[in-house]
Amino acid sequence: MPRRENPIDPHAPYAGLALLLRRAREEAGLPPYEALAHRTGFSVSALAQAASGRRLPSLTVTVAYGTACGGDREFWAAQWNVARTRRADAGFSGSAPHCPLTPAVAGRWESSCSACAS
Repeated sequence: MPRRENPIDPHAPYAGLALLLRRAREEAGLPPYEALAHRTGFSVSALAQAASGRRLPSLTVTVAYGTACGGDREFWAAQWNVARTRRADAGFSGSAPHCPLTPAVAGRWESSCSACAS
């Protein structure tokens, strides 16, 4: 049985993108990272790190992860851009970021958003 993922730290600089990636994986039926690695060509550790929120994964990893879970390339590229831009605009200081969800997904996942819940 696969090891349980650590919770996303709401203070992590890319918690919003990590939340979206994990939610996509959940909606895809929680395929193990080994299966995602096979589908994407990226390592298990690269995929798990992408969903940790601690650092911005590459655009390529983000899009591959999201599309392997049944998502749309343009959607995942846009979410990556939002994460990158918000991090740069916020000048991350270690405090909880503002809501990381774009308007397109906020209605669906707002209750799961650690920034919105606080």
